[in-house]
Amino acid sequence: MKSQLIATSLCFLASISFHGYSTLAEDHVPRKFSTEINPGCEAVFGTNCSENSTINLVHIRSDGPHDTLHFLWSFLGAPSLLLVRTPLQSNLSVDWTSIFEDTGSGGGISFEPEPYYLFGWSLVKVWVYNDQNDTARLDKADQSDVEGYDSKNFVWNRKDNSSILNSTMINLSFEARSYDHREGEANGVEQMGPNGFFRITIRMKSTEDYSKVLPYMMYNENSTQVDVAFNDVQLNTTAEEYPKHPRIALKYIMVQDNGNRNGEAGQMKLDVTKTLDDEHSPGVFEVYSINTPAKGYNQSYIQWRPICYTAEVRDVIDSVDVEAYPLQHASSVLHDDNVQDSILWSYFGTEIDNVTFQSMNISFGTVGDGFYNKTKHISWTYSTGFGVPPPDRVSLLVMLVVSIGLGIPALIIVLSVIYMVMCKVRRPRDDLLLGQ
Repeated sequence: MKSQLIATSLCFLASISFHGYSTLAEDHVPRKFSTEINPGCEAVFGTNCSENSTINLVHIRSDGPHDTLHFLWSFLGAPSLLLVRTPLQSNLSVDWTSIFEDTGSGGGISFEPEPYYLFGWSLVKVWVYNDQNDTARLDKADQSDVEGYDSKNFVWNRKDNSSILNSTMINLSFEARSYDHREGEANGVEQMGPNGFFRITIRMKSTEDYSKVLPYMMYNENSTQVDVAFNDVQLNTTAEEYPKHPRIALKYIMVQDNGNRNGEAGQMKLDVTKTLDDEHSPGVFEVYSINTPAKGYNQSYIQWRPICYTAEVRDVIDSVDVEAYPLQHASSVLHDDNVQDSILWSYFGTEIDNVTFQSMNISFGTVGDGFYNKTKHISWTYSTGFGVPPPDRVSLLVMLVVSIGLGIPALIIVLSVIYMVMCKVRRPRDDLLLGQ
């Protein structure tokens, strides 16, 4: 009986210790990255086209055993990303003349053969609003205090000196330090302050891993991580025009094509997942994600934790909230989504209104944080990719702590029960000897 109890207790402890570990053994499809900058542009712009840091169309090809995932980044106009899943022997075709001539019909981007699935998004607006009542909410600001800046007008440059482009890792940054005021705005290109920059950094790895910087988002071989940073950004031409209580917000448009172009593909959803585990992001117990309606590989997402940072070197004490607003229906007919100024239009053209097409705003700040002027810096991270977001995994250290914390009390209880049973077994014998 004693041996059975000990064996049961050991099995109990083993189940506690290794229950979470089995989830780490999930099979992941091995993939190999290859990167091409400005594919095919030499025929139009000359032999040094790929070295031109102001022309930025980056094609990252991720080949697996059964299909190819394409990550097509564009900073020609509004910063955009196309996520395309195709057969293995697929090819990207770029009509540079069509893209730059802006004929209005689109069609500058295509894949042969036809993709299985496509998801894309574009950052089309930067909102600067005056938060007079310190609500930290874009939707509660007076509309007369909200100024929108088209992201297509930022003058983007590729930072090749910090790039990593190999078969297992991608790290690439794009930075704007000036803004081209166009029709309806002041004329000319203006610098965004002496230290001002708007930077977008993309990171990819061929294995599942956590980011090395807060908030330690997880990404895998089917996704990419995006860092957005504003530092001392001043978009108005004079100091008098700048809001007294400024906050920053962004507008994204998103589109999905799974072959159904009759308007019945369903709508994307903004989901909030709560967790009790804040090991990787201290004090943050929620994860936000935009999920497309399709399933399996023919599904995509954008995921983030509702937190951003007000210093270039990120720390928990320098964090403020990220607010997400309800998804809205978008349409190229409305002319306020700037889809014509993104790579989404280059692919879909007028067909974009026949697929799932939505928009959403994101704002940064916490009530009482001193507004954007206090630190003049915002850094925000999100991940985007194919399938469903990779789930957080519990580290070995946490599993050991939980196992010890639960296992030792359980072991004490089991040994106590064994001791009590043994005492009861021996007591009748002692009473019998005393009776003799």
